[in-house]
Amino acid sequence: MNEQLFFIVLMIAGLCLFVSVPFGMLRMKFKKFSIPWFLMIHAPIPVSIIMRKIYELPFQYALIFLLFSVTGQVIGSTIIKKTILKSMNKQKLNELESSEDLENITSEENVKKAI
Repeated sequence: MNEQLFFIVLMIAGLCLFVSVPFGMLRMKFKKFSIPWFLMIHAPIPVSIIMRKIYELPFQYALIFLLFSVTGQVIGSTIIKKTILKSMNKQKLNELESSEDLENITSEENVKKAI
């Protein structure tokens, strides 16, 4: 594989990853196996097909682009899961601050247990 081909494949793979992250984030808002969930998974795929056709790359590179698209989906869903978890932890901490149980929690370990 020459340098120019390697750069093109890497560029398209990065684009597939970059495009798939927001769709992975959106996918988490829908019920699993519903039509919108299915569309969020498959919506970024035409990007890789179009880019592969523009640069006239053989079909063998489609697997690389698919793997980068799946990785982008996983990264996007992980970002949303961590964001939701952080907001839930902040909400529980706010509930503790407003209750009388805050006096009973004195150490940092007890706060972690409460969360």
